[in-house]
Amino acid sequence: MKKNQPYLFAGLLGLQKKKSFLGFKHLMFFILTLFLSAVQNVSAQTTLTVGDLSVIGFNSNTPDNFAFVSWVPIANDTYIKFTDNGFLSTGSANATNNARGGENFVIWRNNTGNTIAAGTVITIENGTGTNLGTIV
Repeated sequence: MKKNQPYLFAGLLGLQKKKSFLGFKHLMFFILTLFLSAVQNVSAQTTLTVGDLSVIGFNSNTPDNFAFVSWVPIANDTYIKFTDNGFLSTGSANATNNARGGENFVIWRNNTGNTIAAGTVITIENGTGTNLGTIV
């Protein structure tokens, strides 16, 4: 029997150790490529800053509704929380937990599967319906 034969009686049966078509380095490169291509398909939520949204209309009589426009594209799976809570007078309007409680809010989500283009008008109707996306 030859040295380094991988199988018992390999020499007699004509079996030889074959080199793998994909070596370890090639296999790892292939797995890494698959992983990175999957990561590229993960979409991030849109981070909004002051001035990215404008409320362009509202109705405070029954049924309550309002409309807003985004001046930036809104990525899929972005959540936006609207509230009529007033700010506490002791801190900045941008500070965390600086809103009075006990008033209404609505959370809107872009679940369209696509990025919503800048300039699109979105309406919220009675806190339960919308023309685009969904109310959470």
